[in-house]
This record gives sequence, C-alpha cells and structure tokens, in this order.
Amino acid sequence: MSLETSSNEAVSLEESLASVAALGVTSNHGALLRGALSSGFLQRCVKPISASRLVDETGIDKVRIESLCAALTALGMLTTDDGARYSVASAYRPLLGAGVDRFALSRLEASAVKERILRQVFTQPGEVGYWSLDAESRRRIADGVTVDPTTDFARHAMRATIDAIPNLSAAFTEGARYLELGCGVGGAMLTYLQLYPRVRAVGVELAADLVEVARTRASDLGLSDRVAFHTADACVYTDPESFDVVFWSQFFFTHDTRKAALTNAFSHLRSGGLLIAPVLRGRPADGSLPDSQAALDELFYGAWGVPIKSAEELVLEVQSAGFRGASVSSSSFAVVVTARRP
Repeated sequence: MSLETSSNEAVSLEESLASVAALGVTSNHGALLRGALSSGFLQRCVKPISASRLVDETGIDKVRIESLCAALTALGMLTTDDGARYSVASAYRPLLGAGVDRFALSRLEASAVKERILRQVFTQPGEVGYWSLDAESRRRIADGVTVDPTTDFARHAMRATIDAIPNLSAAFTEGARYLELGCGVGGAMLTYLQLYPRVRAVGVELAADLVEVARTRASDLGLSDRVAFHTADACVYTDPESFDVVFWSQFFFTHDTRKAALTNAFSHLRSGGLLIAPVLRGRPADGSLPDSQAALDELFYGAWGVPIKSAEELVLEVQSAGFRGASVSSSSFAVVVTARRP
C-alpha cells in the first residue's frame, strides 16, 4: 500500500491512526488500573497524599512516582491540587470500598487473559481451548466470572441475586442441599454458605487446580464442614443423595457436553427441585447484530466451542432436557434462567 494518498484518503488515514492510538491508550489505561489496584497504590490515595509520602510508603523512587501520578491524573484516575497532593478521582472512588476493588481487579485480570486468546483466533485453527491455558490464566478466568467470598461486596451482590430468584431465598433459609456443576474456584457458592448457615453444598469442577483453590478458601472461611469439592466431569458425576438446587455454569460447557450436563443435573434434582443457569448476553432475539460486549463474548467463548445463547434460547434448551416452568430472573449483578424438575 502506497503512502501517497489523495486529500480524502489522507483524512481517512489520520482518523484510522487516531483510532488505533486511542485503542492503545485504552489498553494501557487498563494495565495501569490493574497495577494501581493490585499494588494498593490507588487505595493509598483515598485521602490526599503527597508524592513524597507515596515514595516513603511504596518504596518507589521519586521520578517514577511523579510519572505515575502524572499518568494516573491524565487518565482521570487521580486528581491533584496543583501537583502538591493527589487523591482518587470521584469516578473511581466506588471501586475502593467493601471489596469492590477485588471484584474489579479480577475482571481486569481476566480481560488480560482474554486479550491473548482473542489474538489467537486469527492464527490458530480450530478451537482455542480453555484447557490449553496455563493454570494461572485459567484461575484468572475463573476468578473473573465470580466474586471474592471474603468481601462485603460479594455478600451484597449474591444476596441481591438470590432475592431476584423466586423461592430461592426460602429454600436456602430452610437448609437446601446445593450442587454446582462447573464450580470453578467456588466464589459464589462459598458466599451463599456464609449468608445461609443451613445450606450444605457440593461443587464439581474438572480442573483440579481450581478445586484446590476452592477447598483452601472454604477452609479459610471455616466452611469445610458444609461443602465438598470434587474433581470430576459434571456430565457423569454421581451422588447418592438428591439436591434441592442445582446450578449449571453453562457458559463453560461446549456444544458436545451440554445435553449430558443437563441430563445429569436433572437426575440429581429431587422432584420440584430448582435448576439455575446464568446467562451471557448473546445476539438479540430479533436477529440484529449484538453490541460490542456481546460480540466479544460470542467470539471469546465461541473460540472454546461454547455457544452463546440468549435467555430465550437457554430457556428452550433447558425445557428440551425435561425441565418445566422455565423463566428468566435478573438482578443488578446477574441474569439467570430457572426451571424445575417435575
């Protein structure tokens, strides 16, 4: 391609390059926010703090601190009173309370892994498998779709989600037996156990490394006597007792595993028991193009061989497995399909 262009083409080239530059800034912005949250740097700036004080508290040299503060201010994360002191900008303050910082950081860490996978879809034939990830990357993805059960934010978010699902709070209050197929690191279910002391739970996960994380968290929270984690295939896992509630982490299940997973969920529920399946936003029901987040989800999970289904499509899939009364429930934190075993 020649760089000798007409005036109209030159304008188009300038606009394209400006768009590329903006994307680069956005990527760097995310990297800086990850570092600022994971290091505790942003948390140190809740109250106005001087650069010299930041040097003392972080051990970072003065020149780099000044550069960091300048960059974070330029990106809108910090504000400053003429460079003497810095504090967190109002738009970012909500991230720093009640464990929201951990939730935000886990999402950002998962996004960094997704970036690598999305680059591979252009060059790697076939599926870019979840199981091709290293253990640390797999854990970041698992953390990125749940909550940190040690935080107040997790308890608030999961309470809101439970309250949005008809009859679930009552079932948990009465002491439901709960099964999670594809439990990952167990963030949500360990939060449920804290909120409802009569619930007993079983988590099933194929990745042994994630199971160990979940077991450690359960032990640290004093919940090991009420939850068991198994390294097993959710499609064939067996248990001698039935469950009152089964949660199916459906957007980690590929095309060829879904029917078996739903059949197994059905077999483990008591009559009248509740199935819960979370929804990722897919293509709109009217067939129009998805928004940017939905399109990225479709590409990302599709690279693993996982279909992205709308709530309506998931309802039909659940009903085809024999469940009845399927409906959609939503809170500020989740959209789920629920149904019951007859």
